[in-house]
Amino acid sequence: MSPLVGIAGFAIAGALAAGAAFDGVATYHDGLRPLMPEYRRGEMERADLGRRGWAMSAGFVRWFALPFILVSGVGVSHAVFLPTDIVGLRSARRALALLVGGVVGLLAGALVLVVDFLPADLTNTWLEMAEPLRYLIILLPVVAALEYRGLAAAVLVSLIVVALRITVTISTVGVDPDAMALLGGTLACLIIALRERVPAPERPEVLSHNLYAARRSLIYLTPLGAVVGALAYGGFLAGEPGAALLLGADLRWAAASVAIFSGVAFIPSVTRSVAVSGSASTQGSPDWVLAVGFLAPSYWAAALGGAAALSAEVLGAPLLLRLVDRHPKLSVMGVAMRHALVVVFDLAVLIGGAMVAHALLPGFGLATVVGLFIWNEAKGRPLMPIAVGALGAIAAGIVEYLLETF
Repeated sequence: MSPLVGIAGFAIAGALAAGAAFDGVATYHDGLRPLMPEYRRGEMERADLGRRGWAMSAGFVRWFALPFILVSGVGVSHAVFLPTDIVGLRSARRALALLVGGVVGLLAGALVLVVDFLPADLTNTWLEMAEPLRYLIILLPVVAALEYRGLAAAVLVSLIVVALRITVTISTVGVDPDAMALLGGTLACLIIALRERVPAPERPEVLSHNLYAARRSLIYLTPLGAVVGALAYGGFLAGEPGAALLLGADLRWAAASVAIFSGVAFIPSVTRSVAVSGSASTQGSPDWVLAVGFLAPSYWAAALGGAAALSAEVLGAPLLLRLVDRHPKLSVMGVAMRHALVVVFDLAVLIGGAMVAHALLPGFGLATVVGLFIWNEAKGRPLMPIAVGALGAIAAGIVEYLLETF
C-alpha cells in the first residue's frame, strides 16, 4: 500500500466513523456510548454532547496519540476516532459529518506521512524506545494476575509465561518468544477468570433490544473493519501507543499480542456498554481487530479479516454478554488487565524515553526526561504519564538536531 493510498484509507475510516456517530449507532469513546440513547431521542443538544465528548477525549488525542505518532511513524486510533466522534455528534447533517470526518481522517493520515520526511537518523533513534517494551510485555498478564488474585496467581502465571518464552526461544518456529509468552499469559488469565460460573441471570428486555439494535451499525462498521484491517497490515495504524511503537519497530507479533491482550481486557466493559446504549464500539473491543491486520498474509486477507472480525463482534454481542454474565470475574479480570496496560506501558515508555534521550543528548537528555517526570508528578499529572518518556525523547531529538544543524 502506497502512502497516498494509506492516507485515503484514513479518510474513509474517518468518514465512516463520523457517520456512525452522527446516527448514534457507534462511538469510539466508551464514555460517550451510555449517552447515545438520549442523543438518539433528541433529549441532549448536539453542542452540549460535543463539548462533553471533547472534554473527555482531548487529553487522549494530545498525550496518548500525537507524541506516539511522531516517534513511531504509525497512526494511533485515538487521533482518528476520538475527533470523528465529536464531528459526527456535532454535525447538523449526515453529509457534513461524512465530509468533515473524512477531512479529519485525511489530516491524521497526513501526519503519519509527514514523519517520513523527518531525518531518518532521528526517527530511527526514537523507535529504539520500543526496545524495553518488547521485553516487558510479558509482565502484562503477571501484573493482571497479581492485582486480580494476589501473589499465588501471579507466580502461577509467571511460571507459564517463562516456560513458554523458553520453549519458543529454543524452538525453530521463528516467532517472537515474548509475544507468544504474552499470548499464553493472556490465556492463563482468561482461564483463571472463567473458573467461577454462576447461573445466567434474567436479562432485561431492554438489554436484548439494545444488543440487536446495535446491529444497525454494521452499515458503517463492516466496511470500517475492512479499512482498519488493511491499514493495520500496511503498518499505518495501531491502537495502544505501545502497540504503535512495536509496529513502528516492525515487531508485528509483539504488537498483535498486545492488541489481543487489550481486546480481552476491554470485552466485558465494551459488551456491557453496548447492551446499555444500543450503540457499538467503532473499532470493536480495543484492539483485537487490528491484530487481525497485523498478522494477515496480504492486504486482501487483512481487509476481509477485519470486516469479518468487527462484524462478528457486533453480531455476537448477545453471546458475549451471556458469557460475561455467567462469569462475573471476567469483568474483574478485565479491570486488572487494563490497569496492567497502564502500569507496564507507563514504566516501559519512561525507561525507553530516558534511554533514547540519553543517546541523543548524553546526560542532558536523561535529565530532561527525569525532570519532566518529577514536574508531572509534582503538578498532579497534567500530562498522561505514558507521554512523559516520549515527550522527553522528542525534546532531546529536536535540541540535538538543532545543535547539529546550526
